[in-house]
Amino acid sequence: MIAATQSVPHASATQAQQLLGRAVAALAQDPDGTIKAINNLSADFREDDLYVFVVDSRTGRYAAHGYNVRLVGVDFASIHDPAGKPVGEPIMALMRKSDAAKYDYRWEHPVTGRVEDKYALIQKVRDYVAVVGYYRGSTGDEQ
Repeated sequence: MIAATQSVPHASATQAQQLLGRAVAALAQDPDGTIKAINNLSADFREDDLYVFVVDSRTGRYAAHGYNVRLVGVDFASIHDPAGKPVGEPIMALMRKSDAAKYDYRWEHPVTGRVEDKYALIQKVRDYVAVVGYYRGSTGDEQ
């Protein structure tokens, strides 16, 4: 009997930071086009298990989501992790004090469906908050 295993993609912290940098640069240059591209699930804003989401800081609602477009328009402050820990409100509170931040929470992995530790890299750009999260403990180059 031969057993085959399929490797589940787990992007690194470095890859997450690079994706966030690309998203921030795109949002600074063309916010409307970037939001449209993210919501169209463009490969420019997705990599392995990474994706970008954007919150409009004026409304507090998702403007774009690179994995689950059903969240567009949802109040980000209402988002909690599967254990009930607030995710949206603490991130927005961090962004009221800083232009960049990080936040730990647990989230369902888009490939495996398992709830795993996730680390969000967050940056303010124009009237938006851009976020890319990576799953911790999977790559060895955590930040």
